[in-house]
Amino acid sequence: MASLTGQTIADTYKRLLTIDSENFAADASAKYIKDGDAGTASALSLSTTRVGIGTDTPSAQLHLMDGLNAAAHADDENVLPLLRLEPTGTSHSLDFGVHSGGTHAWIQARDWYDYTDTDNLALNPIGGNVGIGTSSPTNQLEVSAVRGSTGGLRISDDADSDNARCYVRLDGSGNGLIELNNVSETEKVQIYTAGVSYFNGGNVGIGTDSPAQLLDINAGAGADCYLQFSENGSGKWFMGNEYNADSFVISNGTEASAELTILTGGNVGIGTTSPAALLELESANLGSNPMLQLKCTEADLDSNEIFMRIDADQDANIHGADIRLITFYDSGGEMGYITTASDGVVNAITASDVRLKKNIKDTTINGLSIINALKIRDYSWNEKAGKARDNLKVTAQYVADEVYEVYPLATTGKPGAMKDILDDDGNKTGEEIDVMGVSDARLISVLIKAVQELSAKVTALENA
Repeated sequence: MASLTGQTIADTYKRLLTIDSENFAADASAKYIKDGDAGTASALSLSTTRVGIGTDTPSAQLHLMDGLNAAAHADDENVLPLLRLEPTGTSHSLDFGVHSGGTHAWIQARDWYDYTDTDNLALNPIGGNVGIGTSSPTNQLEVSAVRGSTGGLRISDDADSDNARCYVRLDGSGNGLIELNNVSETEKVQIYTAGVSYFNGGNVGIGTDSPAQLLDINAGAGADCYLQFSENGSGKWFMGNEYNADSFVISNGTEASAELTILTGGNVGIGTTSPAALLELESANLGSNPMLQLKCTEADLDSNEIFMRIDADQDANIHGADIRLITFYDSGGEMGYITTASDGVVNAITASDVRLKKNIKDTTINGLSIINALKIRDYSWNEKAGKARDNLKVTAQYVADEVYEVYPLATTGKPGAMKDILDDDGNKTGEEIDVMGVSDARLISVLIKAVQELSAKVTALENA
């Protein structure tokens, strides 16, 4: 090896590096390896506490400064990073740099020979949490966001000038907020813990990735599918499909006690889960409440207004058959019905088939005495009959209490009887009159008996 010991380098040679000290002892003063004849510009500064590369005043234990390429940026292949980590035998590296404008620093995994060939970057690949804005993350990724519109997570569109498509952030009070935009920068989805949430971007699926409607809920094969409505954390009502019965139910308990059931065939049940008709109402305990109530709140009804209509106008010959418009049943079967006759007359029919009767014999009542004892009255309704009937005059009618004294079978109720007024929970809140009534149909048979008695007397007189 050639030696320069004791020799002098001619001044005409250009210096590549100069060392400013012959003593590299371990002291606190910096030793400089300078860039040739560049004066005080330092390529490498060494001391026992700090190392500087590109600076003679390192402000950290290792301080790198890019004096030649101040515009260093990760996507610029003509600019070197400040720091490169590269395994032996490969062109793949991990580069670190700082943007010359001071807007950001960067880390990029890539092929240092071909900057367009980027690599994946793994943080804590074998375990551990990653924190952004926090030094003590409690989850695999934790972002400690400032409150307001500038904090949190923003996902932008690289192909659309980095316009935002998604925000996950906090509002000014610290409430969670997720916002999703479409390509036109219109917000379509918002999930807000302290305000309005909505989905305006298309169909929403729960349990399905191909919703066919605005909201499509799929519980899967062999499972009930319900929506539940709760109050203060307690379920109050639910509605949905009961797969065993293939029915839609609305209930405040279970499907077995559903308040409303719709079968796939179209039958609707209220109080029953197996309706046998298009509409079936069932109650195990009526109490004082009606099963069906038709209520009109119009203040002034006209004479041609209709509460209920039974319509069979598609049948051109409805009177040619015994059509039961309404039937009445008890546990023994049909009690009676309202029917259309062949002559177009609508009749109220009471079941009277001899096959349903036994112990048949002539009645012992005195029809003429009963008819003679009945009082036919004129009267006016009072205020207890209701505001609409107060002071209305009635001609030639009965008073149920008086008919009860003569022939109680022709009346309903008892004289002076009252009934309880109950609230929705079945608690008594007062009393009201249990109104008595008179059955004209019951009096018809008595009237026929009286006519027969008179006829017998006339016949006896004629034969005397």
